[in-house]
Amino acid sequence: MLIEVHELSYPLADYRSEVAALAMDGWLREEFDLPPSGAGVCATSEGIEFTWGPDGDPLRTG
Repeated sequence: MLIEVHELSYPLADYRSEVAALAMDGWLREEFDLPPSGAGVCATSEGIEFTWGPDGDPLRTG
């Protein structure tokens, strides 16, 4: 599958590629009735909070 983005209507100063990737992951899973991965993101009063599901944060080792 190829997804081509033509426009982002989001302030580029606040853009985080991880958030965009997780939003796309959620949309694809919903659109194609796929099981959730457990990964997610939400905005909090302190910033952005990531959840990674049962396998944990993919960037942390050991």
